[in-house]
Amino acid sequence: YEVKSKLAIGSAEVSSQASNILRIAGIDDESKELQLNNEILILTSYDVLARVVDSLQLQWQITRAGRIKKVPVAIKDLPITFVSKVQPETKGGDWELHVHAQNFELKSIEGKYRQQGQYNQPFRLPTGDTLVLSNPFRKSNEDPYLLHLQPLRQVVAAVKANLKIAPSKATQNILDISMVDEVPSNATAFITALTNEYNRLSIVYKNQAIRKALDFLDKRIATVEQDIDAYQDKITGFRLQYRLIEPTGEAAQALTQLNSLDAQDAQIDYQRELLAAIEQHLNSNVRYTEIIANALS
Repeated sequence: YEVKSKLAIGSAEVSSQASNILRIAGIDDESKELQLNNEILILTSYDVLARVVDSLQLQWQITRAGRIKKVPVAIKDLPITFVSKVQPETKGGDWELHVHAQNFELKSIEGKYRQQGQYNQPFRLPTGDTLVLSNPFRKSNEDPYLLHLQPLRQVVAAVKANLKIAPSKATQNILDISMVDEVPSNATAFITALTNEYNRLSIVYKNQAIRKALDFLDKRIATVEQDIDAYQDKITGFRLQYRLIEPTGEAAQALTQLNSLDAQDAQIDYQRELLAAIEQHLNSNVRYTEIIANALS
């Protein structure tokens, strides 16, 4: 089965004012054409595909016996909840899973390994990997499920071979994605998880770029402030050395002195007028003598 989808490139949302900050720092240029080939390389990189494979537990290939051939089964279609923790360098293995209402049983297809496990309890496989199965509805299945655990690199290589990503011929900045899988729901889940992982990485990259831009601006502001202080010190030293007059400061000082002189002149005029009034009063009463008491008499 082949499942197809489309992915818009460059539509990841970031925090407020992020684009402005990136543009100021020269990191984000809206006029620059999107390099779709680079985005395809990111989407098909081993690290991205490995995270998607791990999140969907695609290292497990589960089948059950059919009339003619084995029938693939998606993990979500199992009668139980299946959660695993696979070692990065596991060598894998093959087992039969017998689902009972009260417990489950695991048998190795090749060899004598046979072990019962309890639901909701970690179950350690001979490979060192761990299973945690739960059966809340006490379901059971007569026919066993065949579990095939594959190494991560092998699964990523198989997924990459079945995954096709190319620029859309009809719409700009759109990627056409198609995935081939025996189970259609697995292909749909893979494309959805791949898209989510790409969007997450896009936001992480943008936020990292923003932090770098802010650090750059902070350092630049500190440098500019230091340069301004240094230039001000040089200007002050130059003025003191050559006794240069600062027009603004000197004008303010002269205006202050002029206001002071005007105030003194007004005070002198007032005292003169007061003295003239006293002299006039004395001249008009010269025939009379007024005795004024003081501390001596």
